[in-house]
Amino acid sequence: LTCDASCVRSADSCYRFTDLSTGTNHSCGVLSSGETFCWGTPDLLGRGDLFPSSFNAFPVLGGHTFVTVAAGSSHSCAIDVAGAAYCWGTASAALGDGSGTTQYTPVAVQGGHLFASISTGSTLSCGITTDASLLCWGEDGYGRLGNGALGNAAAPGPVDSTHLFSMVDAGGLYA
Repeated sequence: LTCDASCVRSADSCYRFTDLSTGTNHSCGVLSSGETFCWGTPDLLGRGDLFPSSFNAFPVLGGHTFVTVAAGSSHSCAIDVAGAAYCWGTASAALGDGSGTTQYTPVAVQGGHLFASISTGSTLSCGITTDASLLCWGEDGYGRLGNGALGNAAAPGPVDSTHLFSMVDAGGLYA
């Protein structure tokens, strides 16, 4: 099967994505239907297994209808049509589910927040809520999360600011 330059190939299909994000070790894309696919390092694909790395796109498990996805260095996060955020991968604190453990399929970010956008870095994640607040979670060496404290945060917490936010970009180690 050969796909043109505007598509990504899976084992038996070509896909055109409405949202696409590339991380250090994997990439993910969202179709107009909300189905999400990832390819690359196996523990980051959201498919619940550790099969060998793949150049083919595989569907992320869980039956979610996502509108956007952000691929980080060792995890990904996505927002569903209702505004809930889900994350998966090996950057355990950056998943936001409160467990601080690796998750191979999407898990809900704690707190019941509704997100307008989300960004992933190396070992942290940040999202802007629908009321323009900025929340971050993950590894917090050197005050990376902007919450005025040191120490990892396995669940979202507000950035110490009175500002309203319209965008965030979580880089390698800082947002």
